[in-house]
Amino acid sequence: MNKKNTGCVVRVQFVFVLLLLLVSCDSGTEKYKQDAKAFCDVFAVENWKEFKSELSFEELNDLVIARSKSAVKTKAFSALIEELDKVEFFRDLSPTAKGKIQELTGEEWSCPDYEKFYQLTIRKASVSSEANSKVSEFQIEIGAQGRYFIQGKEIDIYDDVVWGKEISSKVTPDTLLTINMQSGVNDEQLKPLFIRLSAMGVKNVQVISED
Repeated sequence: MNKKNTGCVVRVQFVFVLLLLLVSCDSGTEKYKQDAKAFCDVFAVENWKEFKSELSFEELNDLVIARSKSAVKTKAFSALIEELDKVEFFRDLSPTAKGKIQELTGEEWSCPDYEKFYQLTIRKASVSSEANSKVSEFQIEIGAQGRYFIQGKEIDIYDDVVWGKEISSKVTPDTLLTINMQSGVNDEQLKPLFIRLSAMGVKNVQVISED
């Protein structure tokens, strides 16, 4: 009798532990889903309106990582963000993020703001190969000390009115846009343009450098 009673207790305990594991699993998945939404919200356009030119590429990247980690609550998502930071090419970020997040949440992750933030198709070429590039529909030139030009006219890309008049009113998501970089211009000066163009949904940009 004692053995039968012991077996019954063990069986009841096993069922109880199994239920706890199932509840814990559901709870973890729900937390991952909450983190997935919070991570997506980080990339909403309105959250980057205060972006300033003083930020370097590294500083901006650090800010993205810091905001992302601050938004999520689970260790798994923090680790995922660190993993995404190691992805080499922008074009690989969205598919990588989707796959990793789906592994955690068990469902497809859709975040248009994230895709817009990183969706630019960049083709970088030298001046010598410019003739082989596709014909550009719109051009922006980057000069020294963070100066930006359209048809020789210097513009302030951080001024919303100027941006609207000189660029957003003339560029569509399907426009093939060329960014010409003068000699000595650092790649960091591309990032402010990428952020604003991404917010507009521009998909195709070719970068031509004199160096």
